[in-house]
Amino acid sequence: MKSPPQLTLLYILSKLGRASQHEVMKVVERLQKSGIDLGYKFVKLVELRVSKELLMDLNLLRVLGLVREEGGELVVTEKGKALIDKIVARGVLNKKILRVIDEVIERRAVSHSL
Repeated sequence: MKSPPQLTLLYILSKLGRASQHEVMKVVERLQKSGIDLGYKFVKLVELRVSKELLMDLNLLRVLGLVREEGGELVVTEKGKALIDKIVARGVLNKKILRVIDEVIERRAVSHSL
């Protein structure tokens, strides 16, 4: 059973801690290049690569109260954290996908600290 991309997106946001929409898009695009296809289509818009579907899903997570915006960055709410805990504990998200997400985010953190 394939999990909805919105749940995977929420997991990504929880691992990032705080991130702009642009940072989230970069991580998702890296994941897709690593073989984790979340179904988002990216197009080049001036110097940025964006996904309309991804922006819509981020907005949906906001409307549902799972994510909020603070100072231009997205943050997972307590409600969102509780949902992540449940879906991870129940194995809703594929463990291989979670490992790749963790690796991509770890590489991102290392490159930002250099």
